[in-house]
Amino acid sequence: MYNKCCEVAKTQHNILWKGGNMEPLKFKGYCAEHNIRLAELAEVLKIKNIQNISEKLNGKKPWTLDQVKKLCNKYKISADEYFI
Repeated sequence: MYNKCCEVAKTQHNILWKGGNMEPLKFKGYCAEHNIRLAELAEVLKIKNIQNISEKLNGKKPWTLDQVKKLCNKYKISADEYFI
């Protein structure tokens, strides 16, 4: 669950969360199911450019571990389920 995400973040702070196993579309689907808009994600992550959020959701840009941690905490989701 989230605690595992925190442990990874503690040991690899600010390393980009990317790689062949990442499935960004799972989190994108979660957002669609729960009516979470890009503007809300941008607010949670304190990102001003909504286009950056869109690119991350579509797998064009990687999430940072800090961003994954914030999203897991806010939405009470597992990084293993939605980001790996």
